[in-house]
Amino acid sequence: MPASSQISCDRSTDTTINKDGNNFILLNGIKKGNNLFHSFKESSIPKGGLASFNNYTDIINIINRVTGGNISNIY
Repeated sequence: MPASSQISCDRSTDTTINKDGNNFILLNGIKKGNNLFHSFKESSIPKGGLASFNNYTDIINIINRVTGGNISNIY
């Protein structure tokens, strides 16, 4: 079954998602030291799609979680 193009926040972090077709730019989040945290309700990216993180220059680790009940499909 093909993945639907969907990334949505669960609102527990300050993540902002800008969508352009099947491409997603992920901004903000919660910064703790050199770590950046994101929390998503859903996270699926179809074939040919792209999710990129536009983060602070001093970030070393980007930590993500998906809290919703749907399976994430990343192609």
